[in-house]
Amino acid sequence: MIPTPTFHTERLVFKAVNKDKVDIEHVKELNADPLTQAYANGTSKPYTDASAVKFLEYAERCLLAVYICLPKSADEFKVAGEVIGFMILGNRSPPDSPHRRSSFAIFFKPAGQDKGYGTEAMEWLLEQGFKSFNLHKIEGGTFGWNERARATYRKVGFREEGVLKEQMWQEGGWQDMIAL
Repeated sequence: MIPTPTFHTERLVFKAVNKDKVDIEHVKELNADPLTQAYANGTSKPYTDASAVKFLEYAERCLLAVYICLPKSADEFKVAGEVIGFMILGNRSPPDSPHRRSSFAIFFKPAGQDKGYGTEAMEWLLEQGFKSFNLHKIEGGTFGWNERARATYRKVGFREEGVLKEQMWQEGGWQDMIAL
């Protein structure tokens, strides 16, 4: 018997991404906080409807793209409530590659930070990647200064494989990226 995939953990529910008005608003809300944007991609700029649609079009091409949500209620713990974050498992690199590797991205709005949700969500994402998509390797990266993310990634089993010097421009200076 094939095990049934789950789209929830003990404290989180993962909701599929659509390209409708509600999702456009979710993306804009998730990117409304400049610090969240800085952690996610190093830029701080307001998201318009057009930039949110571009983001959602990219997400549609990924192996997996989900909103990270709190449960709607204690009684409806498998039903998505408030959106607190977003994560993706990108396409295989390249898409027809026999090497079976992918990259991830994850970010949370302030209400979802510092509560252990990142670890819980990453454990779920890794399970999906290896079991559902038969990946051999999942890779990612983070800014060298982002100690919180580095600790989370180490906790779920990533190893820091290298430093990409002065890889990203952020707020007036070049920042190193840590390859995982």
